[in-house]
Amino acid sequence: MAKGEPRIAELSAWVNAQCARDTLAGDGAAIWAAADRGEITPEQAPLVVRSLLSAGVDTTVHTLSAVLYAFATNPGQWTRLKEQPALARVAFDEAIRWESPVQTFFRTTTTDIRVGFGMGIHQCVGQHVARLEAEAILTAPAKRVRRSGTTTTRSGPGTAFPS
Repeated sequence: MAKGEPRIAELSAWVNAQCARDTLAGDGAAIWAAADRGEITPEQAPLVVRSLLSAGVDTTVHTLSAVLYAFATNPGQWTRLKEQPALARVAFDEAIRWESPVQTFFRTTTTDIRVGFGMGIHQCVGQHVARLEAEAILTAPAKRVRRSGTTTTRSGPGTAFPS
């Protein structure tokens, strides 16, 4: 994360520019139209557009890498998934709780809570698609791969990628 920190302001500015009313068509314009109708506030509109813009770009990939790493370091859980493929969505949700898939937005809590896909206006609009993708991606190898493991260690805190 420290390596990418200098670019956060630059990337945030680019994302915000992409969410401006005058740059959008399609779904983005429809969100601003909802603000015009009073269904959401003008302050919420760019946040919703930003959520759609960034949703799924890397988050599903990061979460899948986290859950695959978890299976590699906890082979008994891989065995459970092989025996009970319906656990794929639960494993994906747990990976989101365990290792945040978003490395540019930060959450701080004062107690141990489940944040996951969020709630209300802040919930992930793509969560159902992400869970469906995760289920397909995790159950396919569970049918074919006998065991899961790793010969490497984590490359550092805050990353799900082996070194």
